[in-house]
Amino acid sequence: MYLERLDLKAECNRLTEQEKELRCDLERRIFEGEKKRIMDIKQKARVNWALSGDENSKFFHSSLKSNRRRNQILGLSVNGIWTTSPSEVKQAAFNYFAEKFKEPLLVRPAFSSSRFKVLSVEQNTFLEAPFVDSEIRNAVWDCDGEKAQGPDGSQN
Repeated sequence: MYLERLDLKAECNRLTEQEKELRCDLERRIFEGEKKRIMDIKQKARVNWALSGDENSKFFHSSLKSNRRRNQILGLSVNGIWTTSPSEVKQAAFNYFAEKFKEPLLVRPAFSSSRFKVLSVEQNTFLEAPFVDSEIRNAVWDCDGEKAQGPDGSQN
């Protein structure tokens, strides 16, 4: 209440040094009192939590357990026979989805044309021949620093 009077006086007139110090002291006391009140409220909340706990924890955990039960596959009917063996259930699920995602066999057109270039038997044999150590050594030693040969054998 006295702080309010000092604030009203500060709006109209200048406060003396004593009044400024008094105002600061009153604000500090109010701040400390408010801080203690908040700490008291927090402490009461902690005690209340320790005594009664979270009211929704039972509901939350029962919801989790219910969801887990609903998401379980306890068994499957495979060819009209109910099976509960985990390995058989896994195998049946695997077979089901393997069949679903299998690519259907389609008759595809042949890949032949008279316009394609064809390699001769000698060219094909040359391409399929294994590398010789001297060819590898020459290719590596002919490289200049960090350059590699291009497809035509030249270094760019």
